[in-house]
Amino acid sequence: MRRITLKKLRVENFKGCRERQIDFGQTTDIYGANASGKTTIFDAFTWMLFNRDSAGATTFDIRPLDADGRMVDNVEILVEAVLDVDGETITLQKVQKQNWVKKRGTDTAVLQGNTNAYEINGFPASEAEYKTKIASIIQESLFKLLTDPRAFAALPWKEQRDILLRFISEITEADVLAKDPTKYAPIADEVQAAPIEKCIEKAKKAMSKLKDRQKELPARIDEANKALVDVPELADLELQRNALNDQLAEIQKQRDDMAASLGAVDAVRDEIMQVKAEMGTVEMKVRERIRETLRDAETAHDEANRKADRLFAAKKDKEAELKSLQDKLPEKRAELEQARKQYSEAVKITADTNAEGLQHQTNYFVEKFKDLQMTIAGKKAETFSDDSTVCPVCHREYPAEQVEEMRESFEVEKQASLAARIRAIQKLLTDNLRSITATGNAASQAVKDIEAKIATVSAELETIKQDWTAATGEASKAYEYKNSLPTQPDLSVNQEYTALQDKLAALQRQLSNMDTGEGMKQQLASREAEIRVQLDGVNRQFAAVEANDRAQERIEELKTEQRNVGQLVADQERKLYLLEEFSRAKMEMLSSGINGQFRLVNFKLFEMQINGGMKDTCEMTVNGVPYSSLNSAGKLQAGLDVIAALSRLYDVSAPIWIDNRESVTEIPAVDAQVINLYVSAPDKALRIEVA
Repeated sequence: MRRITLKKLRVENFKGCRERQIDFGQTTDIYGANASGKTTIFDAFTWMLFNRDSAGATTFDIRPLDADGRMVDNVEILVEAVLDVDGETITLQKVQKQNWVKKRGTDTAVLQGNTNAYEINGFPASEAEYKTKIASIIQESLFKLLTDPRAFAALPWKEQRDILLRFISEITEADVLAKDPTKYAPIADEVQAAPIEKCIEKAKKAMSKLKDRQKELPARIDEANKALVDVPELADLELQRNALNDQLAEIQKQRDDMAASLGAVDAVRDEIMQVKAEMGTVEMKVRERIRETLRDAETAHDEANRKADRLFAAKKDKEAELKSLQDKLPEKRAELEQARKQYSEAVKITADTNAEGLQHQTNYFVEKFKDLQMTIAGKKAETFSDDSTVCPVCHREYPAEQVEEMRESFEVEKQASLAARIRAIQKLLTDNLRSITATGNAASQAVKDIEAKIATVSAELETIKQDWTAATGEASKAYEYKNSLPTQPDLSVNQEYTALQDKLAALQRQLSNMDTGEGMKQQLASREAEIRVQLDGVNRQFAAVEANDRAQERIEELKTEQRNVGQLVADQERKLYLLEEFSRAKMEMLSSGINGQFRLVNFKLFEMQINGGMKDTCEMTVNGVPYSSLNSAGKLQAGLDVIAALSRLYDVSAPIWIDNRESVTEIPAVDAQVINLYVSAPDKALRIEVA
């Protein structure tokens, strides 16, 4: 088991504690009157570790106060703890300082919050490193459970239950089935396929749907009964419908007889319709001709615009080409002039090729032959050395005639060498003159070519401009022609159409003088409408009879379904009861396994409901008394029993802080360091006793 022991705690300027150092033993008793700082020691320890007070709050005041209750500024708050973790000594320190900042342009410092500094074993550490180190010792959530006897009871019951379930190995559905396989046979496959909670949830959901349907069916049956209506006998309805149909047949016979006598009227009407159709055809043809003329004019206008656009683009291209040539011509002329100047200078230099003449030239050609000039100058400066008249072996002077021969030979060689260098310069100058000539000829030809091209492009541009001007004029004419065309037909000038108009007028006058039998037709139509209203009523009664038949069938279907659903509800209730019995058996096995881990407390993990169902819970009891009803001593002893069990579960022990220790005379033995906080009225200042 990992053992964590608090060996020493040093506190400075933390809440009401100005400066204090406490050495702790396996059991440490801290005595003090109310408000003397006992809880402050615990708060300092938890703040140093987890930035919380001993109650778990993250927002609380730790800065000391002066006599007027104001916070004391410009002091550092320090808490340092020395821990023993399985024999390893670990020193942790946390210091909080105020962050005072001067605003720009002022001499006044403003408090901009606090900063924390951390140390581990005397070495500075970042906040992340500090937290990582503490987490390697013990997790914050587990520390709270192992150091405060009240912590576990303060957890929500679901979190308590989750922790308790870690005490025992998993109890499977197969384990429960093995206790009574015959009883649970109807649900055996289902509980082995899914957790019992899911099975119960599924069964309740199915039960809810069945009961909803069961409640719904009587209303549906009543609704179907209300849909039944009183209707006459079917035979009477048949007689009424036949009589009305006979009356309609008589009206149709009268219409047929009238139509035979009104054939001439119909003929005139038909002819009128024919004339109107012919007039429509003529108008359509005229409109089509107008549309064709407009389309042709639009096409001609578009083509003229496209031609003008093409010529405009060609004009812009030629103008750009001409400008490019005109811009290039001065450059080529400058190249030609430069070549002419170089040629003139090269001719002058070539005419004077001796070394003295070259030395007086200052143009750029001399730079090309500077090396040769220098060698010529050096060669001319050479003189016959007197040292060469002495034999290098015997160090005697040569005879006078031999010296003279040597001097003459030196001069001959010197002049020959000078002549060779001058010839080299002459060749270079000749080659240079030839190169300049070629460059000048090329520049001259380029100027001529550009001038010729400018003349050609200028002529082409002029032609394109003329064509573009002409095309623009054609586009304008096409636009004017298109806009001058009519968009609507003038049928008053169409002889065929006006002739048809005259014919239509004559036929309409003829029809107005004929008897069309409109009065009789209106009487027959009115009578027919009345009969059809009556016939619709009879047909609705026929439909009502059919609806009654369907309603009766539906009522019988609903009653059958009502009986079936009732049976399904009964079956589902039996299944749900069996599933809940199974769950209770499993919970009892779980409860037995969990409660066996505790010496004093027991846990109630489920409770029976009035309807026979089972509800998950987690309630701690001592001798059957709920934790909430225990006195202070009972709650403390129960909390210590839980800490002992949790220490065994997580295989770790940590210092247990017991506040209000004076409220209990005896506590159970625990395998951990204990720090007791006693309220002691005589002890105005803290008194520490270590056992």
